[in-house]
Amino acid sequence: MANPRVFVLSAKNLLNNYGLAKCNLAIFGYREYSVFPKSYINPTFRKDEQETLLQSEEAKIVSHSLIRPALTTDTSSEFYDPIVLKFINVLMKKGNKVLAKFLVTKAFENVKRIQIQHYHKAMDEEKKKIELDPFSIFHHALTNCTPVLHLESYKKGGIKYQGGAVRRKLELHRKCHENRAYAHFRWM
Repeated sequence: MANPRVFVLSAKNLLNNYGLAKCNLAIFGYREYSVFPKSYINPTFRKDEQETLLQSEEAKIVSHSLIRPALTTDTSSEFYDPIVLKFINVLMKKGNKVLAKFLVTKAFENVKRIQIQHYHKAMDEEKKKIELDPFSIFHHALTNCTPVLHLESYKKGGIKYQGGAVRRKLELHRKCHENRAYAHFRWM
C-alpha cells in the first residue's frame, strides 16, 4: 500500500513542475484557513480608533477597501480589553468559554470589593494611593509575573561573552542564534 504522504508530496511536486502550483490543493490537505483573503483589512471597532482614523488621511484608503467583519468578542464597550480576552482563552478548558468568562468576571468583582473595603478603612491620604480599577490591577499583576531577565557578561580567554538570561523572548532567540558557537561554555 502506498504512503499517502508520499502521494501528496509527489502530486505537489508534479504540479510545481507543470506550473500548476497555484491550483486548489484542498483535496490534498492544503487550504487557506480563513474565509476572507489576506487583502481584506481588520475592522476598527473602537470609537477612539475610529475617530483617529477619520482625522488621518488613511480613512480615504480604508473607505474603499474590503473589511473583514468584526469577531463576536470585539466590542466597543469600555470593558473591552484584548489582554483579558487572551487570559480568558488561556483559562478556558474543553471549549467552555462561558465558565472561563464567569470565573474572570467573578475574580474582578472580588478584587473590586476587596479594594473598596481597603478604601473605606483607609485614612484620607492613603485613599489616593489605593487603586480601585480591577483591570489596572490585573495588568499590574501581569507585568509583575513576567520574568525580568538580563544578560550577564563573563570573560573567557580575553573575550567577553554574553550569556545567562535574556530580557524578552525574541531577544533570547536572537542572542541564542548569535551565541550558538559558545554553547559548550554551559558549565560556567
